[in-house]
This record gives sequence, structure tokens and C-alpha cells, in this order.
Amino acid sequence: MKKKKFLFCFINFSDLNQLDTSPYIYTLVNLSKKFGKISLVNIENLTFSKKNSNNYPFVRYKNYFNLIDPKSLKDLGNFIKNKEVIVLNSIQRAFKNLPLLIYLNINKVKLLEVSNLGNLQIGTEYFLQKKKLWIIKSNFNKKYNKENI
Repeated sequence: MKKKKFLFCFINFSDLNQLDTSPYIYTLVNLSKKFGKISLVNIENLTFSKKNSNNYPFVRYKNYFNLIDPKSLKDLGNFIKNKEVIVLNSIQRAFKNLPLLIYLNINKVKLLEVSNLGNLQIGTEYFLQKKKLWIIKSNFNKKYNKENI
């Protein structure tokens, strides 16, 4: 039996007001137009983070998202049973999220990184590489010029 694919995005529900005003919301809305509703999962009960009771009315985008509030990792496991879950990676790599990250790894959940690579700037790495190449050339020339004499 082929499993149905679902897109998930893990977020603290206390941060929904920040998502509502973020430019990232338009990326999520466009993804939901292509792949169906994205499930926004509350991770406050799944991690070691402090619990905030913020009931932000996230109704502006209700046609694009399902809000899921599991009370434990077991509830999350019941929800993702018999589904192929792809998580839009919004989980911070920190100790407080360790139980969730281990759980996702054990269940072989795929994490997908969505990021903007359109604004690449030349940093110090470019100049260091140029300098390294010059050092290699000068050492190479010195070595072989001495041997020829």
C-alpha cells in the first residue's frame, strides 16, 4: 500500500503571529497551492521548551494550513502513522528540541530545507582562496627555480 505524502512544518504556536507577518508565509502558501494543505504542528509539548499559552487567531490562511497540537510524541506518532511525512525543516538544532529530532530520525522522517540562495555575497573566503593560490604559485616557482640553477 502506497503511503500518502504530507507536508509538515513544526512551529511553536506562540510564534504564529510572527509567521503571519513573515515573508516566509508566502513561500508556504505557494507550496500548499502545489501540494495541498500544510500541517503546522505545535512543538511546545514535544520539546524541553517553556510552554506559552498564546491563542493567536491564525484564520487568515486557514485554507492553506491545518493546525495540529499533539500533546506528546505518542500523539504525533499516531497522527503520522501510515503517512509519508516530509517536514519543512524549521526545527532549531538545540538541546531543547533533541527529543523531537531523535524521534523524527527514528521514524525516518524526511527533512526538507527551504532557503533563499539568491543573495550570495562574496565574503572573506574568496580573498583567502585567491591568497592561497598566490602562495602556492610562488612556492612552486621558488622550488623549481632553485633546482634549475
